Amino acid sequence: MADTKAYDIHLLSNSHWDREWYMSHEQYLARLVPLMDRLVDIMKTQPDYTFVMDGQYAMLEDYLVIRPEATESIKAWMAEGRLKVGPWYTQPLETLISGEAMIRNLQHGIAETEKLGPVMRVSYEIDEFGHASQTPQILQGFGISGAIAWRGLPKNSRSAVKWQSPDGSAVTLFYSNDGYGEATALPSCEDDFIETVDGDDIKRAGLRSRVESLRRLREPNADTTHLLWLNGIDHSWAQPDILSVIDRVNALYPDLRVKQDTPEGFTAAVERDYAERGLEMTTVHGELMYTREDVLESTHACHPVQKKANYDTENLLEHSLEPLCAMAWLQGEAYPDWAIKRAWRYVLENHAHDSLGCTSVDEVFEEVMTRYRSAASLAELTIQESLRGLMAHGDRSPAMYLFNPTSTPMRGVVPFSFDIPRGFGNANFHLTDENGTVIPHVLLEKDDVQDVRYNPRLGHPTRTPATYVSGLVYADSIPAMGYIRLNFVQGNPLSRCKRNLEPYYFVSAPATMENEHLRITINPNGTFDLLDKITGKTYPSQLLLEDSGDADNCYVHITPFNDRRTYLSTANAASVRMLYDTPLGAAFEIAQTLTIPDGLKDNRSRRADLVGSVEVTAVLTLTKDARRIDIKLTVNNHARNHRLRALFPTYLEKATLSRSGQPFDTVERTIHKELDLELHEQPYPTAPMQDFCDVTGENCGLTVAAAGIYEYECTDNRSRALALTLLRATEMIDVGAFANPRYVMHKGQTLDTPITYTLSLIPHGCDPAEARPHVTQALLTPMCVLNRQSEVSVMTDYISPASDLPNVGSALTLTADGDIEITAFKKAYHRDTLIIRLLNRGKTASQGTLRVGTTAMTPTAAYETNLAEDRLRELSLADGTLPFDLRPCGLLTLEFEMKKI
Repeated sequence: MADTKAYDIHLLSNSHWDREWYMSHEQYLARLVPLMDRLVDIMKTQPDYTFVMDGQYAMLEDYLVIRPEATESIKAWMAEGRLKVGPWYTQPLETLISGEAMIRNLQHGIAETEKLGPVMRVSYEIDEFGHASQTPQILQGFGISGAIAWRGLPKNSRSAVKWQSPDGSAVTLFYSNDGYGEATALPSCEDDFIETVDGDDIKRAGLRSRVESLRRLREPNADTTHLLWLNGIDHSWAQPDILSVIDRVNALYPDLRVKQDTPEGFTAAVERDYAERGLEMTTVHGELMYTREDVLESTHACHPVQKKANYDTENLLEHSLEPLCAMAWLQGEAYPDWAIKRAWRYVLENHAHDSLGCTSVDEVFEEVMTRYRSAASLAELTIQESLRGLMAHGDRSPAMYLFNPTSTPMRGVVPFSFDIPRGFGNANFHLTDENGTVIPHVLLEKDDVQDVRYNPRLGHPTRTPATYVSGLVYADSIPAMGYIRLNFVQGNPLSRCKRNLEPYYFVSAPATMENEHLRITINPNGTFDLLDKITGKTYPSQLLLEDSGDADNCYVHITPFNDRRTYLSTANAASVRMLYDTPLGAAFEIAQTLTIPDGLKDNRSRRADLVGSVEVTAVLTLTKDARRIDIKLTVNNHARNHRLRALFPTYLEKATLSRSGQPFDTVERTIHKELDLELHEQPYPTAPMQDFCDVTGENCGLTVAAAGIYEYECTDNRSRALALTLLRATEMIDVGAFANPRYVMHKGQTLDTPITYTLSLIPHGCDPAEARPHVTQALLTPMCVLNRQSEVSVMTDYISPASDLPNVGSALTLTADGDIEITAFKKAYHRDTLIIRLLNRGKTASQGTLRVGTTAMTPTAAYETNLAEDRLRELSLADGTLPFDLRPCGLLTLEFEMKKI
């Protein structure tokens, strides 16, 4: 080559290991075991050989279950630095998991890896579908300052950049441009050759051609003389002769100094070279979802049943299981650490990017759903037992407890449901607070059932007649990270449910309901108009359905090339009926069917002539004092190869930005997307979301909160509609590479499988932060439990706990001058201490105080920790109160040592 600059080549031998993808986990395991057996043989016979376990612990864990006898050898090689494991448990999709779930993935991955040896302190995430804005802050919180990754960087990015989170935290990102695995199976043969596979002659590039190709790929993007070659790709076996091949390359190319290395060795060499030569890295900021090299953003919307299960399970573990069990522990109950870690383990297995992205065969989908069900089942029973233990510390007469596992006090209408055992009375009851004041509630449903209670003394369950009830109750204030007790008093309820229009409570006219803040008018076609009485703004035609064809695969949404028709519900005739009208709220049901083509034809270039449909039922609920309208939306799909979206027009024509939730962040995005003809992948009009999306104009705006919807668009037209993807029905992993019937994702069509979403529309003024508390309350309903003793109370040696639980209680009081929320309230991962994590969602620094403690336990010391929960410094704690400062967009993890009072 004309350029004789000398380069140091750091070759990483590895295998990118998908635990499940186009085959099931067990089938991949049948390939993993021989792969690892071979690697073990290589490591034993070649004492200089190094290998990277794909940045995840799960790959090694799966192997050691089958080959436990290899454990000691593995430990030795890890200690020598030859086998690099972790830090992740599985390689997740950063924009599809919550921030706390990302932390749990790293916590579990590092903890399990360190049982065997040193963890790799470089985040190897080579096959992520884009990168979340706060990932650098999270990595830094675990002492990880470098990452090797592909996808999502801007055009013309260099091979090493500083990647900075909104709080200022940064890691060095080493970018693998144009994919990974470029140095897989480097041949010893210098010249091009022919390989015969299954009788087919395949032309292969020889060593000289491969090296020249590697130079063209890597050298133009580098400002440093230290380059990365990745010797390994999806499921590839370790190359046994790579060390001798490296020697041959070094002999052929005097200007190359190639060596087998580790991620730590490579990243340290690059950073040292930049420092020694005074070079400055380009800085990239926040979310990395730039379309350039297959960012595969459409995976956010495929397989909606699984996506919803992921959201629901993470939400259950983060916002119910951990905080409620911690609240019970602080009152003197045992903390079910084993159950919490086991439930998280199921979820973390599903974090693997092909599993979570829903880009896998049907058997994988079924395995993933089983894990979610297992996690949820374990979590739900663990929560029940913890709460029964907690409530046993209070008055043991029948009562309903409302729990608030959030940072701020809750006020408003709370739905409830529970069984009333025969011994507690019947459905004729009212509720009173600690002062005897009657608390408004209404019953919406009741039914005779059998109450089945596990009896550990007798073995068989105890079954008694009971009454199932559901309804609404008004809570004036539920303390942050706390509860209120409402006494269950037999007697006729004081509130009634109205199912006609005279007299009305919230229903002010046919198909219309309103409170002091909002008015909702339902249109004959199933849309509704929303009036925000505070700003005077009307948002017309909400919940407009839009359907288009989907002709590509699970990774990429493309409308059929010769059929760009869009079907709207504008001309539909919907069925509208009032469900109830009560002093606490009203509800209407809207049912409609959208008739659409079923499938594709003409080589997937057009939608089919067959007729299909989608049934959509929406229950709209408006409650007392609410600043939001809640929607329970059920979609039942009877058509193939299409995308269904719900549109919420705003007509905020001057708005140029939209916003959406992402892990520990609110990300702003430009509404108008410019095409770039130099890119083979054009910018997506859609974008990732978690929890909510928003568009705001000069004087007002609209937030849509949604549980389990991960893709939205703010349309670049006059309507400025927030378009949320309800489903993508597609059956192909890849139209080209996997064009084989055995790899068809039949369940990816989501046929005849109802899926129910919960959404809320929250109109607000010019500051979208006004909607944040309403988003939280919309997506998280406090638990409502009719008090009864723990199941172990039937044992003859059971001792009732001391009655020290007040009727209203809280484990903390948070006071702050900014937009601060608690994202974690749990027991520490390794110690018997309390962990509280704070997030500043605001763009300015915040100060505040945190007071911690219950009637049973009080703090004795406080520490700031990193995300791994290693103590950084002791903090000044006075009378249970801790002052704190929190940088913009920053996380602060606090640890409290507690003692019994």
